[in-house]
Amino acid sequence: MVRIISYGRLARSKWEVVCYNVNDWKKLARKLGKGESRREEVLRRLITDNFLPNLPKIVEDMVILTNQ
Repeated sequence: MVRIISYGRLARSKWEVVCYNVNDWKKLARKLGKGESRREEVLRRLITDNFLPNLPKIVEDMVILTNQ
């Protein structure tokens, strides 16, 4: 499930993103790729180039911390 919620005016908006798994993050990146905004394109590249490659390690680290 991917849910994007925007608060406030566009120029000063705050975003909340809820992604439950890797597929959700991939869906979000695809949605942003279809956007017309330069900011959405920058966010899509940030997710696909920086975040997604590191996600398995992030999840592994969270599991380790939770079990301590």
